[in-house]
Amino acid sequence: LNRILFLRKVPVFADINPADLPLVANLLSEQRFEAGQTIIREGDAGDILYIVADGAVRVFHQASPETTLSILETGECFGELALLDDEPRSATVETTKHSTCLLLRKSDFEQLLHARPGMAMAIIRTLSRRFRDLLGKVEERQQHRT
Repeated sequence: LNRILFLRKVPVFADINPADLPLVANLLSEQRFEAGQTIIREGDAGDILYIVADGAVRVFHQASPETTLSILETGECFGELALLDDEPRSATVETTKHSTCLLLRKSDFEQLLHARPGMAMAIIRTLSRRFRDLLGKVEERQQHRT
């Protein structure tokens, strides 16, 4: 996997200067997961952003009834709020098949904030856009229920 070429296609990094992609690529670690494996659990502490490099994951709330929020595939990320706050995980994520993820730790992200403020702002804008999109989906679901 050429991480630099891969990162160019990852939406969360879409707005950063391509010359900065090697900095991000060097900070990423890789982890493999078996099918059906829980990666993060709702309520747990978190300090890692995950990018699906290969495979797929299901994001869901464990409340009764269990609610699937999304299925994420190659190039999509989850756990991004952990880079921005110290709150517990807001959902559970498990693999739907054998998957490989790239991991960006909060401490490394914070180093990027200091070294390249422009890059950090581009990432924060993208995360903010994703959050607004999610809120729109939640509102849409609530309207369909009534």
